[in-house]
Amino acid sequence: MKTNTPLKYQVAAFLLLFSSMLHPWSALASGPLTPPGAPAPMWKTLQEVEPRTLISSVPFTISAPGSYYLSDNLTVVTGDAITIAASGVTLDLNGFTLSSSAASATGYGIYISGSVNNITILNGHVQGGVTDNGSGTFSGPGFGGGIYGPNAANVRVSGVSVSGVSNYGIFLNYSGSTVVEECTVNTVGSYGIYANVVESCSAFDCGLYGIMAYQVSDSAGQAYSGPGVYAITAINCYGSSVAGYGLSATDAENCYGYTSSSYYGLVATTANNCYGSTGNTNGYGLFAYDANGCYGDGGYAGVYAGATAHGCCGRSYYGYGVYASVANNCYGYSSYYGASSYAGVYASVANNCYGYSYNSYSGTYNNYGVQAKAANNCYGTAYNGSGVYVYPGTAENCYGTSAYSYGLNANTANNCYGYSANSYGLDAYAANNCYGESQSNDGMDATIANNCYGYTHTGYYGLYVTVANNCYGSCQASGTGGDGLYASTANNCYGSNSRTSGYGLYATVAIGCLGYDYGSSSVGLDAYIGNSCYGSSTSVTYKYNMP
Repeated sequence: MKTNTPLKYQVAAFLLLFSSMLHPWSALASGPLTPPGAPAPMWKTLQEVEPRTLISSVPFTISAPGSYYLSDNLTVVTGDAITIAASGVTLDLNGFTLSSSAASATGYGIYISGSVNNITILNGHVQGGVTDNGSGTFSGPGFGGGIYGPNAANVRVSGVSVSGVSNYGIFLNYSGSTVVEECTVNTVGSYGIYANVVESCSAFDCGLYGIMAYQVSDSAGQAYSGPGVYAITAINCYGSSVAGYGLSATDAENCYGYTSSSYYGLVATTANNCYGSTGNTNGYGLFAYDANGCYGDGGYAGVYAGATAHGCCGRSYYGYGVYASVANNCYGYSSYYGASSYAGVYASVANNCYGYSYNSYSGTYNNYGVQAKAANNCYGTAYNGSGVYVYPGTAENCYGTSAYSYGLNANTANNCYGYSANSYGLDAYAANNCYGESQSNDGMDATIANNCYGYTHTGYYGLYVTVANNCYGSCQASGTGGDGLYASTANNCYGSNSRTSGYGLYATVAIGCLGYDYGSSSVGLDAYIGNSCYGSSTSVTYKYNMP
């Protein structure tokens, strides 16, 4: 049911609405309208954010802590441009250059005085007029050095370039927590960069050292008389030198070093995945106590390891490819013409190595593919020396070839193969389970041979031994002369000869042996004493258990 609003309420509502229309602001609260004053600033000034002092002219001495900056290029007439004589200083070169107009190089672009600390130098250039005559002699006007602070601690230099100074580029405290990062140095007469830690820097055309630091990473240095890079730890670095070590470190990782001298391209106590090279016939490519996964290209030696070379590759045109106390999984290449003996791989112990040697010198000097006191699972090849040469130890599971000398030569050879085109295929005092072959000489020579096979393609001996047990010797070629197997004592052996004359098996004492001949004037078995033997034709003085 619809309800009607009483008339008195309708009249009251109408009067209230009419009053608010006549006086619209009377229904709202109000206050004073006069402004209290100007609004306060909401930002901080540059001095409040970082108090900075402008250096507008040089020479200038910083004698109080704070932040200092340049707003223009500045030139000093002589001496030091800026001296930092207080701790707690930040100097921002702001992309500008400090230079010197001194006729004779003197002073420093930035000199850090005494034992101050907590110093930061950023973003700019120090430039002199010194030049290099191309052979390591530096002279000219400008600064004697770039940034010099040998006694300061907690120093960081970042984004600064130094060039054309007669002495030091950036020289800080070696052991005082100093860092040089993303800096470049070029054409300095002494040390390029000298600090505790150097990162992502380059220093080239330096008279003495390129970079010297406790730790160097991702950097490159080049010098004349000293190392390009010298560090306790070097990571991802490049160093080169004209007359010194290319790169020298206690621990070097992923580094490259080169020298033009008779020193070392790269020298380290431990070198991992490094490359060393020399342009001198008497130099060493890479020289380390332990070398792992390294490559060396050298004069006297490509890779030289005082202890162990593991997974290394070395090449030399004047000496040893790889030279180590112990060589594991290494490859060595040696190519030398002259009166000296070298090897592709030379080691006291060689394991799983490959060595190649080439020396066409006509003298009696021999180069070896692999030369070791003990060799295991090795392969060696040589032109004018033994492919594998092992004395006084043992060659195990080795393979050797040679053009003009022994394919494999060892004191003891086990499970080995030797081949030669012009000399013995395999030569050993004791040979076990071995194979020797020659195109124009004895297939195998040994004092004692067990379970061996020797083969010759010409009028020599397939197998020539003092004592042969369970062996086979063969002389298989046209022509005259030659024996399949020749022994003082032969037990259970077999010898054959296909030449027109010679012996299948020849022995002083032959027991349980077979000898065959296929030539018109050859003899199958020839022995002074024969016991239980058989020959296609025989010549035996004393026979036992034989027809």
